[in-house]
Amino acid sequence: MTRTWEAAEPDAQVAERLARIIELLPAGAVHVRAGVLSMNAAMESVTGYARAELPTLEAWFEKLYSDSSGKLLARYLDQRAQGFPATVEGSIRRKDGEVRRIEFRACNDSVGEIWVANDITERDAMERELVAAKERAEAGARSKAEFLANMSHELRTPLTAIIGFAELLAREGALGSQERRWLGRIEDASKALHSIVNDVLDFSKLEEGAVELESAPFGLRKLVSDTAALLADQAQRKGIGLEIIIDDGLNDGRTADAGRLRQILLNLISNAVKFTNHGQVTIRVSEDLGPRGEPLCRFAISDTGIGIPAAALDQVFQRFVQADGSISREFGGTGLGLAICRRLVELMSGKIGVESQIGSGSTFWFSVVLAHATDVDQVVQEGLAIDAGPVRLLLVEDAEANQELVCTILRSVGVEVDVVSNGAEAVEAVQISAYDLVLMDVQMPVMGGVQATRIIRSLGGEFANLPIIALSANVLPAQVADYHRAGMDAHLAKPINPREMLATVSYWAADEREPSPAALTQRS
Repeated sequence: MTRTWEAAEPDAQVAERLARIIELLPAGAVHVRAGVLSMNAAMESVTGYARAELPTLEAWFEKLYSDSSGKLLARYLDQRAQGFPATVEGSIRRKDGEVRRIEFRACNDSVGEIWVANDITERDAMERELVAAKERAEAGARSKAEFLANMSHELRTPLTAIIGFAELLAREGALGSQERRWLGRIEDASKALHSIVNDVLDFSKLEEGAVELESAPFGLRKLVSDTAALLADQAQRKGIGLEIIIDDGLNDGRTADAGRLRQILLNLISNAVKFTNHGQVTIRVSEDLGPRGEPLCRFAISDTGIGIPAAALDQVFQRFVQADGSISREFGGTGLGLAICRRLVELMSGKIGVESQIGSGSTFWFSVVLAHATDVDQVVQEGLAIDAGPVRLLLVEDAEANQELVCTILRSVGVEVDVVSNGAEAVEAVQISAYDLVLMDVQMPVMGGVQATRIIRSLGGEFANLPIIALSANVLPAQVADYHRAGMDAHLAKPINPREMLATVSYWAADEREPSPAALTQRS
């Protein structure tokens, strides 16, 4: 049997056919064989040179890369011997002097090397702009976070003294009626400012997705009545009623984030009282079943106030929006409260809405799933006390007003308090005297609280377990996380809530504690 072989195609024919194919490519293409270089029309457009001006590799590197020494050619030959990477990116200088970024894809076979080139100058510029835009956005976010942190600290620090001493004065029995009225004005104004600071921070945290819901059992009736009680004096001064109506059959024990639920209620009730001059505000709480049989609680806060125009109803839950300009001028406010309520309700997988008529009042409502709970502590602690036996405490605080305030509160319930003004003094003090716990400010001269805590922890032994509580006007989640990483056990925010501070001191000064003190970390 005789086998017949087809004759191989001559190299010249292969090269000619390859040249025709390359010429038809939409991308720039180069054929290199034995140092001789040819390119297609598209490559002429890329380089700005006619093909006759780049006949060899030497000309290629000299004219496009400004290399007449032969170094780039030698490097190219070395890479060729080792095998080209799949893709190479580099810059060339066109005949007109413009620098362009080119992506080369190369292959090598018996007919020589073939390069396919794409001009990626615009793509690279776009990528660089995206990177720059990302860096600018991140820098802007950092600046925003730093600004919020600084403003929070600068506002909360004086508010600590204003609110704290106003509360202490309110307990004094020797004040006359006029003085008590003035004191009430101070308390209302300082708490309003505190609320604005909290609104700004809360909205920022909600925008960044930094709010995490907690879950614990609580008494629903007590939560509603306690929240309404915070507005009772304001309603009484305006001569309007404040009524709570709760369904008789409603299950009282619930499990949810009671603090956030209280925040929503407080905001809605506060708005209702603020915008009502005659009549009353009514808080209704009812229970129904959700679509999957889950316990759904509906809260409705109705007022007989000024009402909201129909055209504005769809906008009231947007940030910085109020019903109209006259409302913000007459009643004040940031326009953030309802936006925060909406975000929190949505975070709790609930719904929120409003019905209103001008001159007839408004009803703001929201519904959320509140799971039933059976173990609910209903004990109410009216007074201030420490339930941990004799306590000796070190207060680390540089502001004299805050030193006096904290010492007054703690010493009134029998706590022995020593005071130092910075972290360096605290490190020395804990090594001289034995303390049950340390209340540590964060921003102080000489040495801050975070650095002092790290040094105290590094001493080892008993200092590794000495309770250290951050007492700071810095309340952003990242800041609180830094305190815990430094070795602080809990965080109390300024302005100080005396009852929460004493509960925290009592907890951490006790010889035996429950595993989790999370509930004692004050919200911002």
